[in-house]
Amino acid sequence: MKSINITIIAFIVLIGAFAGLRSFYMSENQVLKRHNLDGLTPMEMVDELERRTIDPNQLIASISADTLTLRFGDTVFQYDIPEEYFYLSVAPYINHTHPCGTHNLTTCRAELANETLYIVIIDENDNVLFDGEATALDNGFIGIWLPRGVQANITVTYNGLSATHDFSTYQTDYTCLTTMQLK
Repeated sequence: MKSINITIIAFIVLIGAFAGLRSFYMSENQVLKRHNLDGLTPMEMVDELERRTIDPNQLIASISADTLTLRFGDTVFQYDIPEEYFYLSVAPYINHTHPCGTHNLTTCRAELANETLYIVIIDENDNVLFDGEATALDNGFIGIWLPRGVQANITVTYNGLSATHDFSTYQTDYTCLTTMQLK
């Protein structure tokens, strides 16, 4: 009788442990559904994630020149960005910034949240890639899809202050630009 009780207790503990592991592990489809990303292209996922504030314990999302990476616990899902596009997330600042290379869509925060800035981006052949107002999202960043493989210059203006920076959009380039101090 004692061995049957021990077996039953061990079985219950094993089921509980399995249930705990099962709740921690989620399939790719479950993660995408949980964060309302199912059915979206990688570019649409980037745009959607940039707009949200997500607890990093729930999901971490970063974008490099060629890959969107979603991390849920120890599980990682990666999605290719189309070869012709490059995502640049810009966060000009006045007083404080943080170093950044590969933009983290869910944890990077910047100073000018919800502020409207004027941005001009011109490539090395004097083609205007962007010219207009853009409002920083709740995270303080403005994300812009650009053509891949160009050298360009960005000028940001805000309340009479401005900053200019050269950058490029090659496969080895960073997607997070936080070094533009508005003066």
